[in-house]
Amino acid sequence: LSAQVVEGETKGSNNERPEWMRDLNKRQQKFVCGCLGITSWDGKDIPFYVETMPKINDVVWVKITQVNDTSAVVQLLEYGKREGIIPYTEVTRRRVRSMGKLIKVGRTEPAQVIRIDKDKGYIDLSKKLVTPNEAKACEAHFRQGNEVRSIVCHVAELCDIPAMDAMEMIAYPLYQREPGKHAWTWLYELNQTEDVERILGPLKLDKAISDCLMSTLKNAMRLKVL
Repeated sequence: LSAQVVEGETKGSNNERPEWMRDLNKRQQKFVCGCLGITSWDGKDIPFYVETMPKINDVVWVKITQVNDTSAVVQLLEYGKREGIIPYTEVTRRRVRSMGKLIKVGRTEPAQVIRIDKDKGYIDLSKKLVTPNEAKACEAHFRQGNEVRSIVCHVAELCDIPAMDAMEMIAYPLYQREPGKHAWTWLYELNQTEDVERILGPLKLDKAISDCLMSTLKNAMRLKVL
């Protein structure tokens, strides 16, 4: 591939598949994707929810990406990998000699939002404030949200539409339809009842997208998320 072709086809968006790649199989696409630095086709950087920031006291699922002398840098995996900070004073209530035993790069775990500066985009979190029950509920909520995103992004790939557009058409409206009801629960009900009109009717999806979603659910929807 010439540098000119690569630059011309990928300039302006890293989220859409270049036209010249559509004849490649998935393995070839993944290889070229890595070479070009295009990493978001699989939806891993797309937020679970329409909200771009969590709220104070929310318990969110984070991944530790960096550890320094005073804090740990984390990614909020439900919010498009937005960065946050866990100060060492918020790691544990116990006295410990080495924070390295409690904070390890690459580990995923729950943390509670304690401060937000929306203007600067800063998010401070606490690990020590999370109760065992909150931790268990947060992990289950994250797993369900991750499955919703994976299903919707797979539908986007099959229907040849941007993954973010698919989330805005399917997942986000389901989250907002009934307060407290997870989009995963809506998709589970859809898979079990096949009541397309009741569940998908308000979304006004194209029939091709609706049919693709139903087919994907039959193949991918697990009966239970631990």
